[in-house]
Amino acid sequence: MRRLAFVALVALLLALLAFACAKEEEKEVEPKEMMPNPAMELTKSVENGKKLFADTTLGTNNLSCGSCHAEGGTKDGKMGEMVIPAFAGLAGKYPGYFKTPKKIMTLSQVNNFCLVMAMKGKALPADDQRLADLTAYVASVKGVSQMKVKADPKAQKTAAEALAKSVENGKALFGDKSLGTTEMTCNSCHVEGGTKTGQMGKMAIPAFANVAAKYPKFFPMAKRVMTLSQVSNFCIVNPLKGEALKWDDQKLADLSAYVASVKPAEGLD
Repeated sequence: MRRLAFVALVALLLALLAFACAKEEEKEVEPKEMMPNPAMELTKSVENGKKLFADTTLGTNNLSCGSCHAEGGTKDGKMGEMVIPAFAGLAGKYPGYFKTPKKIMTLSQVNNFCLVMAMKGKALPADDQRLADLTAYVASVKGVSQMKVKADPKAQKTAAEALAKSVENGKALFGDKSLGTTEMTCNSCHVEGGTKTGQMGKMAIPAFANVAAKYPKFFPMAKRVMTLSQVSNFCIVNPLKGEALKWDDQKLADLSAYVASVKPAEGLD
């Protein structure tokens, strides 16, 4: 009797072991979560942004972005008596000097500025996907301007000086522990101010190179399309465990201006 009980116990244990192994095999063959296709996600973001560009509900005066920027920004537009040039290569021009508020701004900050001032609407929050989509659209436009702009040395000097100061402030912020709560800075992952390949855990982080022109784009860590300023905030909130900067915070523009200014150390791509 005891022998039969022992045999039954062994059989039960073997059955449980076989079941556990089968479950483990099932786990191994389960497909891993698919990473979205970056190009497709950017295309989707641009399409959404194009719809937002014509959306009068973003404001309160029945205007849309297309009211001032003719044919989706592909041609010169008008706001009152002021002619507005067609969009062309905007991603690479910002962060830059925006003469209406007379300060350095990111492209997404300029979009929000127009929503508030021209359309009398509410600014989109810094992490709003609509802000990324709208920025992705205007950055994608390849317009042709008929405007003949005369060089203004004084204005050019003002813009250059403002940008240089913004970059300098951004560099200081890049090494500022007070942005987070972990005693880390942006430099903790981006080696030597982002001029060399860095590391975050086991993940290698490439040196910065022509960053402004590459955004908005799909950001793998967040699995969505983001603007450069949104990525800066993502890093402040996650690795640094700090509070996101508000959409109109000058520190956000300065930090983005610095990142956009970095050129890789010699010998790196």
